Amino acid sequence: MSDKKDYVKGVFQRESELVYEIVQAAKSSGLPDDSRLMSLVKKFEHHLTIRTLLLKKLRKEKDDRKRAGGSNKMYDRKETYSIEEILSKVIVGGRKDRSSKVLFGEDKINMASHRYQNFKKNGLSCVSCGITGQFFAKEKSRSRQESYHFNLYALDGSGNEVLMTKDHILPKSRGGKDHISNYQTMCLPCNNKKGNKIIIPASESKSPAPIACDRSSQLQSAL
Repeated sequence: MSDKKDYVKGVFQRESELVYEIVQAAKSSGLPDDSRLMSLVKKFEHHLTIRTLLLKKLRKEKDDRKRAGGSNKMYDRKETYSIEEILSKVIVGGRKDRSSKVLFGEDKINMASHRYQNFKKNGLSCVSCGITGQFFAKEKSRSRQESYHFNLYALDGSGNEVLMTKDHILPKSRGGKDHISNYQTMCLPCNNKKGNKIIIPASESKSPAPIACDRSSQLQSAL
């Protein structure tokens, strides 16, 4: 980040220097076709082209961060994929080893991930608020050393991206296991609010909205 700031600062500093040189050359020039003055003008025109491209790039990065709803602070994104492109490659019931890795562009990604299996089996919608995943992004964490993987994103009413997660129905802190029968899809905000409670999906609850309750005994047989 500091390198980018230094580069931007340097671009604008060079612009000021060129403007000063042009003004000084214009003052000392007696002829409209002064070679030194024309050379500086051409340099300035070239510089303005570079600055325009730089500003366009910075504006795009800012728009991407805004659209991502802060997600770009956590991940470096390479490219996006449709739902079908990813779910069609998910290896259900497979083990995470070399044989389960699939090449996407330049990156091999383990398609036996429990997250991907959950999205394929249990759906793309948050069991709490109902928001639905719209696309996958190939990303990697900025804070951890890891390879590229796929994150599922939904879009809220303002067009901001919302990260979708694999949630444990019976939390691990309460004895829940890492098994597809104990997973459900939940957006990150709802998952954070849930904590270690147990959420009954709206489709299973008699009440119109999901509620938190203890149904540990109902889940033990499945776990």
